[in-house]
Amino acid sequence: LPIFKRLRNTPALTDSEKALSIKERIRTRLMNAFFAVQSGEETLNFFNFSASGLYANKDNQYLAMPFSKEKNEVIVVRFRAPGYAGESGVEAKVRYWSISLGNDETKTVQTLADYELEANEDSFYYIVLDNSNSSIETTHSNLSSPDGMIRGLIVYRNMLTDEEYEFNFNLIPGFDYEKDIETQKASDYLGDFAPIGVRVSAERFAKIKRLETLFP
Repeated sequence: LPIFKRLRNTPALTDSEKALSIKERIRTRLMNAFFAVQSGEETLNFFNFSASGLYANKDNQYLAMPFSKEKNEVIVVRFRAPGYAGESGVEAKVRYWSISLGNDETKTVQTLADYELEANEDSFYYIVLDNSNSSIETTHSNLSSPDGMIRGLIVYRNMLTDEEYEFNFNLIPGFDYEKDIETQKASDYLGDFAPIGVRVSAERFAKIKRLETLFP
């Protein structure tokens, strides 16, 4: 469903919402619906918010994945990335790229920069949120959420992207809150060069050796 339709179907104001200004009530309702988009689904998708006004910076492009999770759940994200300025042996397509964890107020909690990350042998980058398994064989990097964090954003940023780059985020329409989210998944436009995530129980994750097995 479109997010605005979800908003129209929400219940009456709670006592806490009644104490807010009209602007804050709208923001609260919008953010609650936004983070509910992918709750209960194992596969988590990224969307293009660069052109929708959520992130305002002409030099940066963003894909973001809203998520809801329980404390006993782990999220794994994977993607292929462009060459960046200063990277050895590849043609730079961006000045810089990064992956960040944000809270439900879109404030950044942690950022991993391109030069800090290492690709796996299959050329994918794997990012694990709240890793509970020390025996993973796949090359990966970790993000850690603060205690009690049950919903947030994982944000993938490309800075100063080559306009001719074949996996430019500009190929993805800016997110439209009136349209079905199933038609707006970044991976449908960029394939492996758009991140995609999966949410799994910590119990299942503890038995995994290769992160590749989580993805089709």
